[in-house]
Amino acid sequence: MTTKVLSVTVPVPDQDRALAFYRDVLGCEVRYDGEPWPGARMIEVVPPDPRSASSCCRPTARSRSR
Repeated sequence: MTTKVLSVTVPVPDQDRALAFYRDVLGCEVRYDGEPWPGARMIEVVPPDPRSASSCCRPTARSRSR
């Protein structure tokens, strides 16, 4: 049985817009905004209660086809 979630990845079409929403509207703190490998941007935000985190990444071709 799952008792807690540590991290969730959310594919978003516009990372800047998602970042603004999570940071400015929901009050999340930006933990990471960088390029883990060339051409890939990853943003990790944590809620005011940082026991879990969300990562916003660009959707892949596979996730868009669902």
